[in-house]
Amino acid sequence: MATTTLPPRLDLGQRGQSRDEPKLLSYLDELQQEGERARERWAPKVDRERDIKLYRGQVGPKTGDAFFKANFIQTFVDRMVQQLTDSRPILRVESRKLGLKNVAQVSQKVVDAVWEEAKMQRQTFKMAHNAAITRSAGLYTGYDPTTDAIMLEVVKNSQVIFDPAVEEAALLSLAEYVAIDRIRPLSELIYKFPGRGGFVKADANVTLDPAGSSRRTVLSPLTDLLAGRVEGGDTLGRAHVWEWNLIDRQRTSAGVPLFPNGRRIYRTKDLILWDAPNPFWDADHPIDWFDWIVDPEHCWGMSAPDLLQYLQIAFNQLGDGLVDNQILSNFLTIIMDHDSIDPIAQKRLAAIKNSLILRKKNRNAMAPTVTGPPVFGQDKIALLRWIFTIGQLLTGVTDVTLGETPGSLQSGQAIEGLVEGANLGTRSRASRMEDFFSRVGQKILARTWQFFPSDRVISLVGPAGPAMEYAVKRQEFFVNDAGEPLTVDERREALKWHRFIVQPGSSMAGTRLRRGQIMRDLVLIGAASREDMLAEGGFPNPGEMLDRAKKEFAEYQAAGFVPPAAAKSGT
Repeated sequence: MATTTLPPRLDLGQRGQSRDEPKLLSYLDELQQEGERARERWAPKVDRERDIKLYRGQVGPKTGDAFFKANFIQTFVDRMVQQLTDSRPILRVESRKLGLKNVAQVSQKVVDAVWEEAKMQRQTFKMAHNAAITRSAGLYTGYDPTTDAIMLEVVKNSQVIFDPAVEEAALLSLAEYVAIDRIRPLSELIYKFPGRGGFVKADANVTLDPAGSSRRTVLSPLTDLLAGRVEGGDTLGRAHVWEWNLIDRQRTSAGVPLFPNGRRIYRTKDLILWDAPNPFWDADHPIDWFDWIVDPEHCWGMSAPDLLQYLQIAFNQLGDGLVDNQILSNFLTIIMDHDSIDPIAQKRLAAIKNSLILRKKNRNAMAPTVTGPPVFGQDKIALLRWIFTIGQLLTGVTDVTLGETPGSLQSGQAIEGLVEGANLGTRSRASRMEDFFSRVGQKILARTWQFFPSDRVISLVGPAGPAMEYAVKRQEFFVNDAGEPLTVDERREALKWHRFIVQPGSSMAGTRLRRGQIMRDLVLIGAASREDMLAEGGFPNPGEMLDRAKKEFAEYQAAGFVPPAAAKSGT
């Protein structure tokens, strides 16, 4: 790690006005070299490129002209990611301090809505997909003031560096620094960093791969056209911009921390664009990290192609040999002396694939020999199946998760048992994903508390789609159980006592189904309430939903009508 002292916060104006700017740039250069060395050691660029090629099926025998190219890495990866992210987890916001139950309940509704508005499921799928292929990836949780919305951004491991002392993905908040490389249009920099962005020059030969970001710009196409395009072409002028999030322990002469929430710096190659305290209340780095396969020595992880690459290569080599052999089986191989057949016959035989092998001239005459290709027996086909089975064992992707079930199974319970067994292979990873959800959700909760807009109507979404709309007023959001509104300072303090929780097992469809069935049985014997069952199913506001259902049922009864389902069950 760099041994120099972190320079004081810069008083930024026009370029060149700050005497400490070169010192700060040099310090960040040292940290960047340290972080990139660690990343290159554990997640080398050459390995990332190899893994992407493996996922695309671009690695194998006779890549250009192979008859047989079965890309089961792609199948396994896609199915594993789907298993991990398809089911929306059940979320909870809990208060660990008396008198704040109302705040937790309203926060629950708002966070549920934000979860949907931020496209959390889609972003999580993209993040997990990146991690499965390239070892690890992350989510950046920010705030977009132009839209007054929580912003989520997938971060590839090729565009981030962090303190190499952190060895566990869940502990990234302890890192001394986390930095993200984004490629941004010059027009955006002029807009976001007035007085400084205008001095940024486009980087030569800049590429959006691998460090490109999916984060949208806040500018209109017209602004891009006027301010950012390279003269004479359609390509936007772009530059690498690094966002640095650092722990800075500097204090005033009175011992007061200057950066209690951390320090944030934006820089280009030779220019500091922004230097200020971390703007977020939670005092945490904005990135949460996820490694696909845990490595005990670092948090860059291992990828699915790391496990499967040799299996896929062997599978394709064997399969390609099988196809070649089957093609050759249509032809006979004739071995004879050169002088024993006339030139016209030689040409005709040579036109047939693998039909003629000529001995050297002036050898003792031999009778022609007719042979065929070696027999490709069932043992070779069995070997193909065995290789594929090993891939299933390594990934937890079974025939059931591939959509195939034994024909002998008729009952839903039996099939459910197979699905539950198949989930065993991904349960450990699902548990880590739920922990990841909790960390990201805690940041969403913090951003919501800090930046909650004026009065708004939110749509609360349940497992079956939109359940209801809920009007949230800002003055009602931060009101304690005694009806007293919380001040800004009280909200910041109260945030420490609220936790975002993901119900264990709720991200796994099979586990969630089984828990739902258990809860249904408990309701039937009187050991749980219908409200408990709705809550277990992930329905928002189960109490309100049940009250509304009871009211409607009473109206049905008053009209002399009983719903068929209720009449059948006797309730």
